Amino acid sequence: MRKLMLLAAALTLVATQALAVTSIKNTKHDLSTTSTGATTVKSTNYEEICIFCHTPHKAIDQLNAPLWNRSGTDAIVITNYYNSATLDVGTSNPATVTAKIAVSDAKLCLSCHDGASLTNDLANPSNLEAGVQPAGLAELLAANPANIGVDLHDDHPIGMVYADVVTATPTEFVASPVGSIKFYDGGVMWCSSCHDVHDNTAAPFLATSNVASGLCLACHNK
Repeated sequence: MRKLMLLAAALTLVATQALAVTSIKNTKHDLSTTSTGATTVKSTNYEEICIFCHTPHKAIDQLNAPLWNRSGTDAIVITNYYNSATLDVGTSNPATVTAKIAVSDAKLCLSCHDGASLTNDLANPSNLEAGVQPAGLAELLAANPANIGVDLHDDHPIGMVYADVVTATPTEFVASPVGSIKFYDGGVMWCSSCHDVHDNTAAPFLATSNVASGLCLACHNK
């Protein structure tokens, strides 16, 4: 019996540690008043964590975003992007890439990271705050590294089908990416192919650690 109790205690400890690793609590995505991760941009009146993006009731019907709580997401306009399907700009197909980006998670990320939408009202503000909107959220100024803006031409491309990239330049990419790289809607790369917004184990919210360029080498054959 004592051995069983010790085993149960050990399993509980492991489970607790596993949950702690994948929590956004006290990361930069924790904008609550008690957050120790978001030290410069966080609310001064909201103690809840998930509410800044999600709500269980009165959510916005937003593509690819369950129970979305951020207003104004659809209004975000991406002005430019890295629009080549491969490393060769000459093979670019902007119309195809644009269509795929339109149904991606890009606007979800930019609803905070475009430098202008962070202070937008929540669709369903907290009942704990009597419906008052979050206070204290400063816009991400140009000097803030989290401000990506809406011009994505100097950022990693999204919107391309990975299988097409591999076919076009077979010596540049691995046939099947390794690690936690994810693709969506027929193998298309999105922001969350490389990022996991709920897990900062591999900072900054990377799907796979980039130690020794591990994240890059998950796809790129170099």
